[in-house]
Amino acid sequence: MNGMLLKLMNLAMIMALAASLSACGGTSTAGELTSGASLQSPVLTGVGAGDRAVSGAPAGIFVTWNRVDDPRAVGYFLYRDTESIPDPPLDGLLDPGLRVNGGIMIDNPDNGATVTHNDIFAVVVGETYYYRLTVVNLDGDESYPSNELSWTISLHTAGNVTPDSAFWGEDVVVDGTNFLSYNVATDFVVFPTYDGGTIEGAIVDWQDTAITVTVPEPAVSGPLGVLIDGVVSYTDNDLTILNPVIGELTPNPGFVEQALTINGLSFGASQEAGDDLLFGGISFSGTINSWSDTAIEIVVPADAVASSVQVVKVAASSNIMQYVPRAEILSVDNEGFQAGEEITLAGRHFGPTEGSVALEDATALTVSSWSDTEVTLVLDGSAGPHGIILTSVDNGVSNEFPYTIGEPLTIELGGLIGGQVYRPGDDPVVEVTTADDAELVELLLGGVVIASSDTSPFEGMAIVIADYINGAYDVELRATRRTISVTSDPVGILLYSLVGDINADGLVDELDRDALEPLITMPLTPEEIMPWWDTDEDGAVTESDLSLVGYSFGNIIGGE
Repeated sequence: MNGMLLKLMNLAMIMALAASLSACGGTSTAGELTSGASLQSPVLTGVGAGDRAVSGAPAGIFVTWNRVDDPRAVGYFLYRDTESIPDPPLDGLLDPGLRVNGGIMIDNPDNGATVTHNDIFAVVVGETYYYRLTVVNLDGDESYPSNELSWTISLHTAGNVTPDSAFWGEDVVVDGTNFLSYNVATDFVVFPTYDGGTIEGAIVDWQDTAITVTVPEPAVSGPLGVLIDGVVSYTDNDLTILNPVIGELTPNPGFVEQALTINGLSFGASQEAGDDLLFGGISFSGTINSWSDTAIEIVVPADAVASSVQVVKVAASSNIMQYVPRAEILSVDNEGFQAGEEITLAGRHFGPTEGSVALEDATALTVSSWSDTEVTLVLDGSAGPHGIILTSVDNGVSNEFPYTIGEPLTIELGGLIGGQVYRPGDDPVVEVTTADDAELVELLLGGVVIASSDTSPFEGMAIVIADYINGAYDVELRATRRTISVTSDPVGILLYSLVGDINADGLVDELDRDALEPLITMPLTPEEIMPWWDTDEDGAVTESDLSLVGYSFGNIIGGE
């Protein structure tokens, strides 16, 4: 009896020990124990920022835990909430709706001391996320939840830049938080520039809490910005740039022999020993009107061309800027020429490449030839005072040079009555109305020049009727001034210089008789009858007109 009791007691102790080993994750095989409750709760060891999203904030959170080294542990369920996740009842489970990874179990790796899961989701900046974990056995049973860890989502923040002064080309360090890993496509450190913009510095090293960056030229003093995915955080202190900085040249392009201001920073209150101004790469030997910490004014030499400008302090040199000499019109020939005529602009720095020329009202002028110092062009536009402006491809817009476009050349014919019959002895003298500076006026009869004058007021030009055969003629005046010629409106007149010359060939003969005979039988109105057909001037062409043809036989134009 006593021996049997002892055996039963020993068996109970062995079973209790086995149960205890199983509860502690001991060496029992999966086939011996299958209850989820038999697996110990896992232990979360860390949470932190995950990969970065385009907002500049993390795209998720890394969660790390100790790997459960138990052959029955097949995976884990990771739970996340924006509030603390309370303990469930001893025999209860967490809300499945809080599971990450789309609710899918995270497999237990075959080896390793820890497991890390990148929980990717749309984080909210400023929000705190809480995590707990369960381990799952072969039957799908979950253990009691792990401890709870949390993480608050924060954007990156820049702290201080050290050292707080540097020359271009030197390295500085920006400390801060949440810089995460470096992405060359989206992550930058930017330095302020003179014009209010920024310039990127070359990244030397990028860590989560410190960035080493090279100071670029031509950065100016001010805070640095850490730009991550479009979100910028500025340093708490300024970086002082030790180089002098040229911000702009004004005016540029600028006229030679006039003032040029070099605007910038850190030039010094005045020019000291060792300070220099380089113009075209050599020490400037011209006139320096003034020198201050932010501006240097000089007079550009007359022979200046496109040149580099640089300020040199004892310790450092500034950035380089290019000065461009502005196109300048110095003179224009042929004042008062009219539209359509050529004039020549003389000046400097027009450039070798043809640009454009226009009046101040934007009327374009046609360029005939172009060089660096001379441009020939054809005038256009209304008469009166204007400004001519040249635009150079290389050297900008010129000054506006005054020029007066002359009145267009015109001419009017007077002294004749349109449609009138003029006979020998009438010999009308034409009246001329034209510009005093016309160089030549010509009298045209039937398109042929019969008289001319090159002296204002161009008087005395007459039509000697006896010199021209019978006929209807257009009379015109043509005026010429330099390359411009204009013609008056025509006046139509009739010249009757030879009686009996019916066919108007300058000779009275049988051909005139033959030409008149058919006209006698034609029903002609008075308006249709030429004066030389009606030899007896009775208003009709009849047999009696033949007698005067016969009487005038042999007469010729200009004869006795």
